[in-house]
Amino acid sequence: MKLLGNRSLPAATTAEVPTRRPASNFVFPKPVSDDIFKIYASYYSYDKGPLNAVVDAPDDSSPHYIRQRVTFDAAYGGERVVAYLFLPKNTKPPFQTVLIFPGSGAWLLKSIDEYASINITMFTRSGRAVVWPIYKGTFERPRVDRSTPTLERDYTIMLYKDLARTLDYMETRPEFDRERVAYFGLSWGAWMAPIVGALEKRIKLFVLEGGGLVEGSLPEIAPVNFAPRHKAPTAIFNGRYDLAFPVETSAKPLLDLLGTPKQKKALILFDGGHVPPLDSKLKKEMLDCLDTYLGPVR
Repeated sequence: MKLLGNRSLPAATTAEVPTRRPASNFVFPKPVSDDIFKIYASYYSYDKGPLNAVVDAPDDSSPHYIRQRVTFDAAYGGERVVAYLFLPKNTKPPFQTVLIFPGSGAWLLKSIDEYASINITMFTRSGRAVVWPIYKGTFERPRVDRSTPTLERDYTIMLYKDLARTLDYMETRPEFDRERVAYFGLSWGAWMAPIVGALEKRIKLFVLEGGGLVEGSLPEIAPVNFAPRHKAPTAIFNGRYDLAFPVETSAKPLLDLLGTPKQKKALILFDGGHVPPLDSKLKKEMLDCLDTYLGPVR
């Protein structure tokens, strides 16, 4: 992946404001040892019990995809995870799949239909399926108290489990190619990516927009401890003038710390602020990443 030249994009999306910030002194702690990390990783483990999935009637109204809503058992608390599937109409299964992790605007809205920052059509028109889990505390799922470090830790672990259970569900559906799964993370989803990448090896590519390295309220959820264990190919698309994740003090430190081989990771900069809307050039670069690491859609 190559670095791009300058490009002009609209103003930042004000709804996507991260809840954590880069370290105030711009000095991140040293990642923990492998032995300690194994203890932290154990907090995220879960028993893969029955999913008890329920699939709603499909919505065929879009010219580009068939939409399905599914629910299945969460890995905690007797809850149910909701996920939306967008299956492309212009190609045949098994589909390459893009797994969505949205920005913090997801905490404020009631439905993904109100969320305009992610272009589902961009991925489905390229012949790829999109799977969008409704993570705990977002959209139609009840809000979550994250007011203390311990509550934030517990919440972060549940977010990961929602994503992992979604992958468990995808493995029961022959429409999805389990060897060709990508993660698209926007803002909040981008700075969560090191945690996901270190723990979840079923994801083969990470495409991030508006991300960077942030402090963790507790070490067991601090991205600095997970980033070196994140090995998958990763492209980070950021604005040069992003005040939430400044290039020199947040975005570049994340890129440098990722355990991904140098030739398979890149920080791709554009002239803009924090997560501007996708333009045609940015879309092309993201789709090129998918073609490179998942292969062209047949």
